[in-house]
Amino acid sequence: MIKKEIKNKLLKDYLKKGFLFLLLLIVLDNGVNYFLLNGLYRYYGLYNDNEIALVGHSHLMLGIDKVQMEKKLDVKVSKYTREGVNIVERDLMIDQLLKSNQQLKLVVYAVDAWMFTERG
Repeated sequence: MIKKEIKNKLLKDYLKKGFLFLLLLIVLDNGVNYFLLNGLYRYYGLYNDNEIALVGHSHLMLGIDKVQMEKKLDVKVSKYTREGVNIVERDLMIDQLLKSNQQLKLVVYAVDAWMFTERG
C-alpha cells in the first residue's frame, strides 16, 4: 500500500512539473512570437500609416533605398519585398498591405523579366 501511495505521489509530482513546463513553454513561445512578429511588421512596414508601398522581388529590395526615398518624398514608405515571389504571392502581399494599412495611397508593383516565364 505504501508503494502505491509513493507511486501516486511521484506521478502527481511528474504531472505538476510537466504541466508547469508546458505552461512555461507556451508563455515563452508566445513572447518570442510577439517579438518576432513586431520586428517583421516594422521591417516590412505593415500595420502602420505609410502612404506608399513597394511590392516585389528581391531585386526591388536591393535596388531601392527606402530611407532615401522617404527623405526625398517626405512620406513614409513600406518596402514589402521577398526573395523569389511570383505573381500570386505578390497579389497576397498587396492584399495584406491593403488590409493592414488604411492610409495607403500608392502601391508600386515591381515587374521583372522573370514574371513572364512559366515559373513566374
